[in-house]
Amino acid sequence: MPERLLTPFAYITVLVVLVLLTFLTVGLSFVSGSPMMHAVAGQAIATVKASLVVLFFMHVLRSAAQTKVVIAVTIFWLVAVLLGLTLSDYLTRGMIPMAPGH
Repeated sequence: MPERLLTPFAYITVLVVLVLLTFLTVGLSFVSGSPMMHAVAGQAIATVKASLVVLFFMHVLRSAAQTKVVIAVTIFWLVAVLLGLTLSDYLTRGMIPMAPGH
């Protein structure tokens, strides 16, 4: 019989935290504030929720080192390459005043 990775209590606790974070996300949509504040808070909550799902329900906490390396490379690719290069292009578009195509 395979070894149980986590107890049922741990799964239920993570589930409750995910549901509470979902309620927090919905509640945040009713709070008046700037769109930037909503975007940053929503992304922060989504990052925490995604991390919980990956760590507990995908069993990354007890996985092999190769799996953790693949996840680290994927996060680096997403944040540094995709988001970093996209934002560097978007944020510097107004720096050259008479650039063709703008």
